[in-house]
Amino acid sequence: MNGFILGLLFVALAKEKIEDEMIAQMRLKAMSQTFITAVVCVVVKPFIDLVFRDPIQDVTGQFLVIFMLLGYLLNYHSQKFRNR
Repeated sequence: MNGFILGLLFVALAKEKIEDEMIAQMRLKAMSQTFITAVVCVVVKPFIDLVFRDPIQDVTGQFLVIFMLLGYLLNYHSQKFRNR
């Protein structure tokens, strides 16, 4: 699992051929949206567990890191595709 996280991190930190201000702005926007989504997920998940009468489970650090890296990559590449 840690190798998967490390691989996602390498992909997320990879440089583009042309790193300009627009790319930096898209990266910042993607990371901020992903961070906000992850915080909402961590706050809302216990309430969803209560509604469905499941035992409340903690969000693990590995799940949160994978969720944020995958969300960042999907968000960044969708913004990049839309700006072409």
